[in-house]
Amino acid sequence: MSVRRRFPVALVAVNLNQLVDEVRVELVEQLHGLADYLDVGEIAVDTDVALTTGQIAAVQAILDAHVARDYSQISADSETTVSNIPNWATWTEAEALAWFDANVTDFDSARTVLRALVRIVLAMRNRLWPNLEGS
Repeated sequence: MSVRRRFPVALVAVNLNQLVDEVRVELVEQLHGLADYLDVGEIAVDTDVALTTGQIAAVQAILDAHVARDYSQISADSETTVSNIPNWATWTEAEALAWFDANVTDFDSARTVLRALVRIVLAMRNRLWPNLEGS
């Protein structure tokens, strides 16, 4: 039989998978699961046995530190992120390759291009899977 303990939280949204991972580190094998009752401002923690005072404080600290992310805004911002990379957002493949051949001539210029590509890849990830960032 599991024991359920409800904790007050000030979260509007939560990445429950990430939260489970964080609490599991503290409670190791005792954790059965978590349930969110964000509509009433609570997260329920199910364990094998009643939690000690120290465990309660540790779980509450994890919950207090857990930052809810606005995943829909991350996804919406991804298009803006890509469009803010000068010129790249609207180039055709031929234009991009011509620019690359003319401008990427040494390590520093290659590094600049790679940084822009990283930003594009992350923006695409955030657009497709907005809940992955920071999880």
